Amino acid sequence: LNNSDIFRRCLLNALGGRRSECILRTGGGQREVIASPANSIDMVCGLVVFIMDVTEKQELETMRRTVAARSPETVREYREKLLARMREVLDTAGIDENRILTEAALFADKVAVDEELVRLDSHLRQFRDLLNSGGAVGRKLDFLIQELNREVNTIGSKCVDLDITRTVVEMKSTIEKIREQAQNIE
Repeated sequence: LNNSDIFRRCLLNALGGRRSECILRTGGGQREVIASPANSIDMVCGLVVFIMDVTEKQELETMRRTVAARSPETVREYREKLLARMREVLDTAGIDENRILTEAALFADKVAVDEELVRLDSHLRQFRDLLNSGGAVGRKLDFLIQELNREVNTIGSKCVDLDITRTVVEMKSTIEKIREQAQNIE
């Protein structure tokens, strides 16, 4: 990165007192660089530089959308499986459709991750806003990353779907990579 003219311009802009952002293409993909001046009494006394693999941030947002899309399907599939099992067990006896609906509703409530997804989305927006704000953001980023982990863990504990479980594992891995990068920020 140090040999890149784009990277140098980004840092020089920040040293000049202006927040600067650029995308660097490297052998391993693209990196987003956000450089902000760290001011002390109207004087730039340092820089806050955050370098993040663009694909990690995009992957996390894509995985969140995957979970949001798949989550309602798990309830529908559960209802269908429950109905099929009930028919199998009761074969000739009548099936109380209301009981099936009640069981499906209880299950839906137990595995609902809507609130977690809304909070996850909010934390991702706050993360981006915090990076754009400049100044000392290290501790705030650390806190937001903890919150991201908390929401993803809750989604993981509620899910009963293998695809969502796999996505949660990928999300946790991506958040860990972001956490490692954020530890370098004041």
